[in-house]
Amino acid sequence: MSRSRQVLMAGGTFSAAMAIGLVMLNGDALAAKFTSDEVAEQTANIQIEQIPELAQVQTASVLSAPTGQQDDAVALDGPVLEQPQIEEQAPAILADFAPVEVSEPVTAPVQLAALDTEAPMADVSADAVASVPTEVAPTLACNLLLEAKAMPAAMVDLTLDAPCQANARATIHHQGMIFTTVTDDDGGFEIMVPALAQGAVFIVAFDDGEGAMANTEVPDLARYDRAVLQWQGDIDVALHAFERGAHFGGPGHVWMNAAGSMEGVVRGEGGYIMRLGFENTTNPFMAEVYTFPTATVSNEVTVELSVEAEITASNCGRDVAAQSLQVPSEEGIETLDLEMTMPDCDAVGDYIVLNNMLQDLTLAAK
Repeated sequence: MSRSRQVLMAGGTFSAAMAIGLVMLNGDALAAKFTSDEVAEQTANIQIEQIPELAQVQTASVLSAPTGQQDDAVALDGPVLEQPQIEEQAPAILADFAPVEVSEPVTAPVQLAALDTEAPMADVSADAVASVPTEVAPTLACNLLLEAKAMPAAMVDLTLDAPCQANARATIHHQGMIFTTVTDDDGGFEIMVPALAQGAVFIVAFDDGEGAMANTEVPDLARYDRAVLQWQGDIDVALHAFERGAHFGGPGHVWMNAAGSMEGVVRGEGGYIMRLGFENTTNPFMAEVYTFPTATVSNEVTVELSVEAEITASNCGRDVAAQSLQVPSEEGIETLDLEMTMPDCDAVGDYIVLNNMLQDLTLAAK
């Protein structure tokens, strides 16, 4: 990409607010949701009420549903229990014809052998037995299992097994970071997620209210610095890192078009940026995460961090919202909310550079 385009510095209407802590969001105005009371209430519902409810459903499906079916089975089995009484009467009737003094006993035994009362009893019992597994099976197939496993470079391997959520939209929450994904044909996914806390908690929430939670310890997080830019929808923003005085497009400029590699992070060679979220769905939550190997620098290093927004036909003249998160900081995860009115559409093709959404990194040699 050429740097010869026009760049507007913090154009439009700009406002920012600081907030600290783990929050979750749902809805349209991204920045407002991260700090609203409604969001905090939704967070509590998922963590305290929604997730335990899944366990209750799994237990109740085994205990309560079959109980009602057993009651039906008792009612249906009643006539079957009375059947032996009919069989006891049969020998008595046959005994009356035992002398064979009448020439027409053949008709009576044939009628008695048919015992029409047995046929309907057998049919009803078969229907009752067949109906039992039909109601129990779906509940047993809908357990949700979310697992988190710590990986090198303070990454977490997040896997989901949810057979009843095939090809379903899901929202992942982690320490204030949020992004959208979609399950596969079997109702699962596997995603590598950069951890933002040593005691990392992950929540997956589906549109139908189902969800699951997992956690893991990430002891090597202190060896890395991380910066996050997140937004909702198609607003064309991007996170840029300029390592060791790098210029746009040159060595050390890390962004999605020159993302670096996780292997380079592990070796301490430089930073790496990755994008989280599934773009091919309606109004998705997206995030870009930059990681720098702080513990391995051999001399003093400065990393300049900025956010760039392209003015496009889809966002010109619109209000847009985004949020940054940075870890570590003295107060844990530091967040900054952005609300901005984009320039009019005659500026399409230009860029806005925001230099104050993230703090630059100044790292001393270890």
